[in-house]
Amino acid sequence: MKTVKIVALLLALCLMATACSSASPAPSATSGANATPAPSQPGAADPTQAPGDEPVTFTIFGEDVIANRVEEDFKGAVSRVITADTGVTIKYMFGVGDVAQQITIMIADQSYPDFVFSRSNLSRFLEADAYIDMSPLIDEYGPNIKALYGDAYERMRDADGHIHYLGQDFVNQISEDPEDSFEIQHAVLKDQGYPEIRTLDQFKAAIKAYKEKYPEIDGQPTIGMTLTCGEGWRYFITLINPGLRALGNPDDGNFYVNPDTYEVTYAFAIPGIEEYYRWMNGMYNEGLLDPDAFTQTHDEYLAKISSGRVLALSDGHWEYVDGENILSSEGKYERTYARLPVTLSKDIKHPGYRPAAYTPTNGVGITKNCADPVRAVKFLDYLCLEKTQILSAWGIEGEHWEIKDGRRQWTAAEVEAAKLPGHDLETAIGMMTYPWPTIGGGEDSNGYKFNPLDDGTVQWADYNDEAKATLTAYGVNSWKELFPQADEFKPSEWGQAWNLWDVQPADSEFGILHNECNSLTAQYLPMLCTASPEEFDALWAEYQSRLKDVGVDELATVATKLLADNFYVHVAAE
Repeated sequence: MKTVKIVALLLALCLMATACSSASPAPSATSGANATPAPSQPGAADPTQAPGDEPVTFTIFGEDVIANRVEEDFKGAVSRVITADTGVTIKYMFGVGDVAQQITIMIADQSYPDFVFSRSNLSRFLEADAYIDMSPLIDEYGPNIKALYGDAYERMRDADGHIHYLGQDFVNQISEDPEDSFEIQHAVLKDQGYPEIRTLDQFKAAIKAYKEKYPEIDGQPTIGMTLTCGEGWRYFITLINPGLRALGNPDDGNFYVNPDTYEVTYAFAIPGIEEYYRWMNGMYNEGLLDPDAFTQTHDEYLAKISSGRVLALSDGHWEYVDGENILSSEGKYERTYARLPVTLSKDIKHPGYRPAAYTPTNGVGITKNCADPVRAVKFLDYLCLEKTQILSAWGIEGEHWEIKDGRRQWTAAEVEAAKLPGHDLETAIGMMTYPWPTIGGGEDSNGYKFNPLDDGTVQWADYNDEAKATLTAYGVNSWKELFPQADEFKPSEWGQAWNLWDVQPADSEFGILHNECNSLTAQYLPMLCTASPEEFDALWAEYQSRLKDVGVDELATVATKLLADNFYVHVAAE
């Protein structure tokens, strides 16, 4: 359930200078989860504007592209370079108001722009035959498209071998520091001599001991742990995902995928999942969980974090980083957070670095209304060039970034300029990453990182002194070293299945069943966490019974078929 996370990654790219942070076929023998797509290299075709090509404006409908994050006239610094290279300018149409109705009218009128990017309404465009099959044109004009996606390219074909869109999910995304973990203040760890914290019970013990010793921080009551559950989807991030991680399961939305059989089960019907919420129940009843956790807004959540009095979190870094940045700006580094691989028991491996195959469940496609699909494919191919990928993510060399100390870095001038309102729109850095084809990680032909968020961007010098002290105490140089590594896992060959559930229509069989089960989950999990310990088992049994009543078993059957239909369409042919 990371619908917004992808957008957050885009925003992080756009705002990175300000800080200077889920349907594809089965993997074949050459397209497994460990396959690393090769970026385009020097010498590959460079389809820049050919002599005689006239300037052209391509239009794109972006279902969840945020209007105020795209420069209106395609005149940002990066965009001007793109236009100079290709003759192309881009004009956006945004999903606004009742997006489903907007799309209904578009389909009824056949009034498609040149490109369409859709998520939850993708199937409607496919059923309306709105997209062209790009594969023949890519064979002729798209060498850099194939190079960027690498082995993942074949995963974008449908059952008939067609490619209707290029996956928007970042290709080869690598994170140096774990994005999803359990977090605890450096002050807590330091006060207790940097104890071993691998299990939920150890995590709780550290929180409890510190809160009892220091009932107030800066004159305000100390909060053991808090969540952000008062604004729709956010409860997935701090209440649901941590429960799955505590059992060693990767983020497949509200589902568990059996890695051997590919059978799908609704996550809250799998054995043992209740133990995480029993632990949360204990946290609440012992006064260690914020009583506002299930009702507060995200702004209230960040305000508490930035006050320095919240000892622990169970969140994605992108969710709480704004609060942590305020602490850092005030020099309260001891109140920022260590990231730990906490699970229910020591024999369970935290899945933060479990590798997953590429999941192209949606992306940018060329519509049948495009007057020049060859030029459109050539433009997509240009975006996949190494130089364009660097331009899109970093901006212009010398103006926005430089090579210094062996790495690509923002210039000092850019760091200062980025503090000014609207500077991101002036540079257009990051504007052509989401939802366009983007290499998420890896190195360019000179050995420098493509992506400002990529592996290696965070180095020892980037950690504050409290983080360095914590890392040193645990005998490591990064948070990543504390976590089980990729080679310790069987890869998630289906990718990240939340991408698949995320794009299913609300009125489909899956959508209806999923909504029924999720509504019960949103109702019961806060009740389970705040009930008396004696009531927990009976309340859990009631929850399970009601899930059965609304069709949790039928949901599992439908989800299993969806996974097979969308991720393994090549199995029968191999």
